Amino acid sequence: MFGKLAVVWALSLAVLLIPYFALRFGAPWIVGSYRSDGRIVVACAVYRFVVALNIHYWWVFAAYVILAAVITPNYDRENMGLFGTFIDNPFSFQDDYNRTMFTLMILLAPGKIVAHTLHYTFVEIRDHLSWRSVG
Repeated sequence: MFGKLAVVWALSLAVLLIPYFALRFGAPWIVGSYRSDGRIVVACAVYRFVVALNIHYWWVFAAYVILAAVITPNYDRENMGLFGTFIDNPFSFQDDYNRTMFTLMILLAPGKIVAHTLHYTFVEIRDHLSWRSVG
């Protein structure tokens, strides 16, 4: 069980840290402009963004994980697409609703991974400690 837990922890850390480092260190290259000598000029707004990211990123990520743990969108696979294909059905509101729920499910998937990792870690520690107290 600890091997599986190590794998999901590695996946959860990737979900947590890859966007953070992309925003933290990638922002000057994304928003900055180049000078004639090839160096990047970082605007003052980008600097403020990077400074604000240190504190606010963690709160936003925690809220995202909580929302992902609470919200579980359900969609009907049979009612998506025109005649069972991937083509959008312009005559059905249920098709649009199901596509929206599917998109929401995809957007919440990384947060669900982190939430399940935290839950399974708590359960594993609780079970391990309760086993030691009995024996």
